[in-house]
Amino acid sequence: MISLLYPLLIAYTNAVTGSESWPPPAAALPDAPLEFRRYHLDGPPGTPTAARARGALSPFRARYRARFKGKPIGEGGFELETAAGVYQARFWMTATRGMAGAIGARFAEQGRFALAGPTLLPLDISHDSKGFLSRDRWQAQFDAARAALAGEYDGKAFRFEQAAGVLEPLTQIIDSAGKATAGLTAWTGTALVKNELRKYIFTAGAPQTLITPCAMFSAQRIHRSREASKAAQDIWQSAYIYPVPLRIDMIQRDGDVLSLELVRLERGGEIVCDAGRRLLYNPN
Repeated sequence: MISLLYPLLIAYTNAVTGSESWPPPAAALPDAPLEFRRYHLDGPPGTPTAARARGALSPFRARYRARFKGKPIGEGGFELETAAGVYQARFWMTATRGMAGAIGARFAEQGRFALAGPTLLPLDISHDSKGFLSRDRWQAQFDAARAALAGEYDGKAFRFEQAAGVLEPLTQIIDSAGKATAGLTAWTGTALVKNELRKYIFTAGAPQTLITPCAMFSAQRIHRSREASKAAQDIWQSAYIYPVPLRIDMIQRDGDVLSLELVRLERGGEIVCDAGRRLLYNPN
């Protein structure tokens, strides 16, 4: 996904200026109540330590502000829904500022998957992105029974046999959250990107305090890299709000970073936090 965004980022210029349309981080709101800035640093009050583990895969809607090299560029979202035992995930970003906004730069990924115990089984995935003088589209369908997958990229069909265990970008994000919550600190995984099977290396750090515009969380930083590229990705996730990405940093080959920071989260029919309303939901 990182490489697919690079043309979009090239379109962004350092000349972007103007007032911030999103609410500022909680640390910049001295008049905000403490409850706005903190969300269960040690898990919900009264929860036994042994019970603080990965919960059910619950539907959610997350909204983010997007920044490139520290400057506002647009907005994004990650959504998870379920019906009849099938999950549908969607991850998107739209540029609304600068040259990238002027050309309508964006990306969107949408896919479906099922569960077999703790194992995620991708069913299909589609990707559509637009950058500066570029357009990228690819899609694939997974056949778990035959351990195969097939799709199309740039108008050309592709197929992989013996592809058991292969994920795609969306299920890989959810899978990494589960592995980190289960206590793993290092692992590898393979994902389909465009028409390639890419092997990634993951490491998960110790829980630390993460401040987002939405709230403060106890979160783990999950770092994803691969030997064939200098590009990488960091995702902060919390076992208490599994599997929501709280912050996503897409690190480009030249070191520039596109960041998505949580500004609003709805989960289980309730608002967990909302930076725009300075609201933090208290389930107790």
